[in-house]
Amino acid sequence: MPVTRLQNKAMDDQLKALMNIMKRIEERGTDFVKASQLVASLRGSAMEILQGIPADKLTDLTTIEKALESRFTDSHLTQFYRTELKTRRQKSGESLQVLAIDAERLKSLFSL
Repeated sequence: MPVTRLQNKAMDDQLKALMNIMKRIEERGTDFVKASQLVASLRGSAMEILQGIPADKLTDLTTIEKALESRFTDSHLTQFYRTELKTRRQKSGESLQVLAIDAERLKSLFSL
């Protein structure tokens, strides 16, 4: 039984759709593998970040990356340095020049 042009076109469309699905699965699989490897490699305070992520999102690479970035990027440190500058006091035996240098250092760290 010969295949008509219409049937041939339908098979091509189905094949393209299947190829697109396979490509998406492969891409997701790659992210799934990356997420799994990242989760398995975390230690210490980085591992503690996982406790704040819902169980169904522990395989979502983007969710894990965003959680880690919010904890460990400069935006988190900015508040730390700002607070340290506000609470910085002259130590016993420390010159004003050393205090000023340290204050400038802290200021530059949260101004980046």
